[in-house]
Amino acid sequence: MATPVLDIYTENKEGVTIITLDGPVDSATFDQYKQTLDPLCKAPRIKVVLDCTKLTYINSKGIGLLASYHRNSLINFGSIHLCGLNKKIVKTMDLLGLGKRLKIFDSSDEALAAMPK
Repeated sequence: MATPVLDIYTENKEGVTIITLDGPVDSATFDQYKQTLDPLCKAPRIKVVLDCTKLTYINSKGIGLLASYHRNSLINFGSIHLCGLNKKIVKTMDLLGLGKRLKIFDSSDEALAAMPK
């Protein structure tokens, strides 16, 4: 069986870091996900759009880490917006009570436009 591959791309646009996740966030890729996102999502006054258009799966640890990044951004006067989540992931987040807390958009353009200036 093939090992899952998670590709993570970053770019800066209009002072916002856009992080694109491509593949699954599961037990095999969680450490890579955390090590890449920690420095980008734990800094003060961050502006991050997490583009999940190509995210195929995210486990409970990955969702928990997103919630932690969100809390940290609020404490440190930053903002994290998610976009492109598939319906299954949105439903899971809603069941966990995160759907109303996290800022979720359909596209990265919408997420960028809603980013505080």
